[in-house]
Amino acid sequence: MATSKEYADFIVGQLNLLEDIKIRYMMKSYILYYEGKIFGGIYNNKFLVKNTIAARKRMPNTCEESPYKGAKAMLLVDEVDDKEFLASLIVEVCKELPIPKPKKQKDIKEQIHMVESRCGIVCSECTFKEKKGCKGCVNIDNPFWGNCIIKTCCESKSLNNCGESSEFPCDNLKSFSYDKEQGDNGKRIEQCKSWCNR
Repeated sequence: MATSKEYADFIVGQLNLLEDIKIRYMMKSYILYYEGKIFGGIYNNKFLVKNTIAARKRMPNTCEESPYKGAKAMLLVDEVDDKEFLASLIVEVCKELPIPKPKKQKDIKEQIHMVESRCGIVCSECTFKEKKGCKGCVNIDNPFWGNCIIKTCCESKSLNNCGESSEFPCDNLKSFSYDKEQGDNGKRIEQCKSWCNR
């Protein structure tokens, strides 16, 4: 079930005690930022925040929910009618989150090459580029092949590609890369390493 814009607008309205709230639509869900940090999101009409010590203390009876298949569990926020509670919850959660790393300045040609895909596929070599008129997953909201957990994961963490992740290569990327039908025997993993000089 996709998140409705009406519910997303309601949640954002409930967060209006905080000045630097930003919202980003992505793959039928909404990612939420405070002071540049991703603290949670709205998935399937549920408001979830990152599973931090502060969040667990503020909501001891809440339950864990995964925003999408393969993602880390987050915490469900039930008290969405209390604006002061929500504001203080988000501030406390964000205190535990790392400061986003500044983007490195790269050569323009390298930047163009790097944003071809999130998973390491080199779009210029992909046979579907012409067949499907695909512009690359970084340039479209809805990939022609359907929901992509790799694209969603990277974009929710503001990563250019999987190679920038502290969990690289994760189980999802390995599964995707070594898939019998669609995989490339690890080539995309090596490509991500090359892009990120790992």
